[in-house]
Amino acid sequence: MSGNITKTNAPERSDFDLAMLESYPLYELEMVTPWTEGTQRFQGVALKELLQSLGAKGDTLRAVALNDYHATIDLKELADMPVLIAVKLNGSHMRVRDKGPLWIVYPMDSFSAADRPRHEANMVWQLRSLEIH
Repeated sequence: MSGNITKTNAPERSDFDLAMLESYPLYELEMVTPWTEGTQRFQGVALKELLQSLGAKGDTLRAVALNDYHATIDLKELADMPVLIAVKLNGSHMRVRDKGPLWIVYPMDSFSAADRPRHEANMVWQLRSLEIH
């Protein structure tokens, strides 16, 4: 994580490994996604809590995947919905070939059809970095 954060553990950023992420409380979301079959159970860190713990200040979050796909997330959205950085899918850590090791997931089953495309675009899998603006 980089950008406008106050708590760092490396020059101008905060680096996390899986164990560090799993030291935060883990939450679950069960839902159907366009990229998986049937209902899936995601476990992960609440993105809002992670950002708060790092003293993040800003309006947007740029999420970048291993393949350089990126999405810009409006941080105001995080106030009212449980967006996770998933570390597990159906109880197992995710491999890169399974969209892991980290996947930003929104509670897709709670959105209207009109909101789904925008939120689906923000569900970055194979997450590599986050930058606060």
